[in-house]
This record gives sequence, C-alpha cells and structure tokens, in this order.
Amino acid sequence: MKKLISAILPIGLSIFLVAGCSSSSSSEVDPVSIESKIEMKESSLERNFNPVVDTNQTKALIKNNNDFAFDMFRELQKDQNENIFFSPYSISQALVMTYAGAKESTKTQMASALHFDANDSILHNTFNSLDLQLNHSDENYTLSVANAIWPQKDFTFLESYLDNIKVNYGAKVRLMDYVNDTEGSRKIINDWVEEKTHDRIKDLIPEGSISANTRLVLTNAIYFKGKWQKTFDKELTKDETFTLEDNSTIQTPLMNQIDNFPYIENENFQAIELPYKQNRSSMLIILPTKGKFQEVLADINTTFDITSTNLEYKRVNLKMPKFEFTTGLYNLSRAFMQLGMSDAFDPNLADFSNMTGDKSLVISKILHKAFIKVDEKETQAAAATGVIAEITSAPIIEEPVDMFVNRPFILFIKDQTNNQILFMGIIKNPKI
Repeated sequence: MKKLISAILPIGLSIFLVAGCSSSSSSEVDPVSIESKIEMKESSLERNFNPVVDTNQTKALIKNNNDFAFDMFRELQKDQNENIFFSPYSISQALVMTYAGAKESTKTQMASALHFDANDSILHNTFNSLDLQLNHSDENYTLSVANAIWPQKDFTFLESYLDNIKVNYGAKVRLMDYVNDTEGSRKIINDWVEEKTHDRIKDLIPEGSISANTRLVLTNAIYFKGKWQKTFDKELTKDETFTLEDNSTIQTPLMNQIDNFPYIENENFQAIELPYKQNRSSMLIILPTKGKFQEVLADINTTFDITSTNLEYKRVNLKMPKFEFTTGLYNLSRAFMQLGMSDAFDPNLADFSNMTGDKSLVISKILHKAFIKVDEKETQAAAATGVIAEITSAPIIEEPVDMFVNRPFILFIKDQTNNQILFMGIIKNPKI
C-alpha cells in the first residue's frame, strides 16, 4: 500500500530563480525571520550528495536541457519585441520536480516538451549530480541553486514523491495556509525568492496569482556571480552609438579592451567567449552580421554548436555594452502548451497522482523573471520560475580583429565543463 504524508505540499507552483551576483545586497532578507513564520515538515531522508552517474547520462541530460532551452527561446521570441533573458536550466529543474509527480499522458507530454528521455530513476539521479557539480561559491565565482516546496498545510502528498524531491533536489518543505492566508503565503514565498537571489528578483508572484485553491508551489532559485577573467578598464568605457533593430540609434556606454579570446567569425556572425575567473563558466556573445540577425536566430541551435566546437584564440579589439535590466514577468504557461504540454493545465486531464495518489491537482501558472547586470568587473544574473498548481477545480600576438557589439546581439552564460546553458537571451536595447 502506498504511504501518504499529509500537510506537506501545496499545489503546483514552481519558482525558479537566477540571481545576478553581487558581493553584498542592499537589504538582505533575514532567513531566520522567514523560517520563523512557517512550519516545516519533510521527508525523513537526506539528500544524496554522492550520486553515481555515468558520463554519457550527464552528456545526454545536458544536450536535452539545451534542446529545451532553444525551444523555449523560440517561443519567447514570438511574444517579445524587446530584450529577452531567462534561465532555461532553472526552468528545467523547477519543472522536473513537477514532472516527478506526473502520470500517463500528462507525464508523456511533459517529457516531450522538456526533452526528458531517460527513465525516472536515471533522470532524477542525473539532475542531482549535475546540480551538485554546478553549485560553487568563493570570492570570485558563485553559482547557487536552491529548491523548496510550499504545500497547503492540510493537503496530502505521497511519501514517495516527497522522498524523491528531497533525495535528488534537496527541496525543503514549508507549510503554507493558502486557504486562510493567501496574501501572507504569497509574501513569504516572495521573501524566500528575494533572499535566494540577493534581492535581485522581487515580487515573483504578483497579487492574484495564487488563491485559496492553491495547494502546491514549487520553487527553484538560481543565483550567479562571476568576475571576468580579464576585466575591462573603466577609463576606456565611453558612450558610443548603438544601432537598434529599426536602425534608429542611441548612445550607451561601451566597454573596451584588446586581448586574446576564444573567437570565431563567418559570413553570418562573429562570436566571442569571455571566461569568468576559475574558468568554470563563460559568457558567449554572438553578434549577427548586419542584415543577418533573423537568419542567425532561426538557426541558433546550429550557431551555438558551431561556436562550442570551433572557437580559436584570436586577438580581438572588443567593444561591448555595459548594461543592467530586469525582465518583466514571463507567464510560460502558453509557451509550454505550444510545446505540447497541454494536459497539465487542463482540470479534466491533468494527472499528478504520483504526487497525491489522486488527480486533484492541475498547473495553473508557470512564472519566470530574470535579471542581468554586466559591467567592467563582473556579471550578475538572476531569474525566477514559478509553476502554480491548483486543486482541480593560447594566442600569438597579432593585429586584432574588431568586434564592436554595437547592435542587437545574442548572449549565453554557460558552464565551461559540460556546456550546460545556464542563461540566455537577446539584447536589442542595452538601455532598457
């Protein structure tokens, strides 16, 4: 007989965050004050910090995660005329915790949309291994990923589900009372998001996004801070012309340096890789040739693969924008439905009985928000995704090549060891 644990999970809100990294934040949320407001109850098992994973399984997961990243990238482009920035890795990890509770066609559709093709045991074990590899923090580089689940305090979830997300994702369970204190619950979850993103992502869950029918919120927060391996001289930064997509121009600060970087160019684009200290991650900038922007975007998967395998060190005269912005709130529900994941949002078809033992849950929203700041010293980035479910109801010195990033460009922040895309986006206007 399946064991049940009650009062542990609220209905499916998954929140993922990637934070821009600063050495300190202006108004850190006191974690003690957050924890003191909530009751905690979770699986008695501990997280597995030593998962045994075959290298080929990790490579397959990363390829699948990146394939999903490009799918979501294309969907976001359909609705956005401005800058795009998001963390596909965070979305994948938030959704895989939801996927752990899915069955039948709901599970099949989620696997197809998210490119999950391994069996459940291998999938969750490999995600755990990848997550543990990516997490790292020191004075020069930080990448931290945190998971939590926020259930309605009197709602019942399968012990097997709680064990899975605790062992593989370290997700702590914090009990909420959406029925009697919807607004207070929303504020507590938003406080957690702010804390985990060092105050970079605020109000991830806006008023009205959760209700008395909410039973589970799944949250994943990712925070990134990386100091450039080769910093820019602030004295060389000056306002220069940046040409927008409609050929109008603005004046914006462009940073400048001449040095040796992994680089490639062809008739369609220039690309450069800017490593962060310790060489754990890098920023990849792809600058389409004038008139080729849409062509490069249409085949961005191939372009990314080309740059990943064909970069060579070259002396580059680099100019690139100094910028900072926070995206609006992305509601990814429509995008996921376009990717074929429709049953999860349908009260009559959703099947998350691997969470609860019945079909009482349905996803109502998947929310995501992101932040990025790029300056002469470092990159800071943050993002948050929320899934809300309710009850059914080495170079030679040479003449440098010029790479002036003074028009719309594509960027990735990726892990150097395994090429996992952590963040990606399009910067059409660095002053937005």
